[in-house]
Amino acid sequence: MAVFTYRGMDLAGKKVSGIVDAENIKSARLKLRKQNIYPTQVFEGGSGQASGNFFSALLQRFKKVKVEDIAMMTRQLSTLVNANIPLVDALTAMTDQITHPKLQSAITDIKERVKEGSRLADAMRSHADIFSDLYINMVYAGEISGALDTILLRLADFTESQARLRRKVKGAMIYPIIMIVVGMGLMGIVLGFLIPKITKIFAKSKQTLPLPTQIVMGMSDFV
Repeated sequence: MAVFTYRGMDLAGKKVSGIVDAENIKSARLKLRKQNIYPTQVFEGGSGQASGNFFSALLQRFKKVKVEDIAMMTRQLSTLVNANIPLVDALTAMTDQITHPKLQSAITDIKERVKEGSRLADAMRSHADIFSDLYINMVYAGEISGALDTILLRLADFTESQARLRRKVKGAMIYPIIMIVVGMGLMGIVLGFLIPKITKIFAKSKQTLPLPTQIVMGMSDFV
């Protein structure tokens, strides 16, 4: 089962767009016609809103899923499961709420696998580039113990804490990176412009220079 992005018109002539899961493009078009939607464009790949062409959709599909997106998805799924909504229905609702194209496509595929009888954790294993082993194993433990909603809530808290930590680390790294860049720029100016002028003075004196001075002059010549 694949996911297809479509653009088309409904019976009222209003432009519509979205995603649909089907075996192939022909099946996707037939499915849309049954929903009274007349597709003008259908191509493989999910997205929150249909793109104008295949290549932009393909770029969106390979866009990396951020930790924040996974955290938000996990918390929403936990809320739906806690409200005693069947898992397939909860995943169906999730596909309409998720805006990240790659994550939306993954959830759609996971929903189809669960509908066919797979466990949620097993369905997530086919998307290991999005969900970590820890995440999948925690979901599996939640399914076995019957406390999936609680586990998802804890996973949401854990994933959000990961996102906060990453933001702090990135913020803490900005100042050192700026200082390194500025320092390298200043060193380039000194070695590339100032040292050569001083070197001319030493060359005229024809004196034996200390080793550290010779090393600095050699670095300046290299720059």
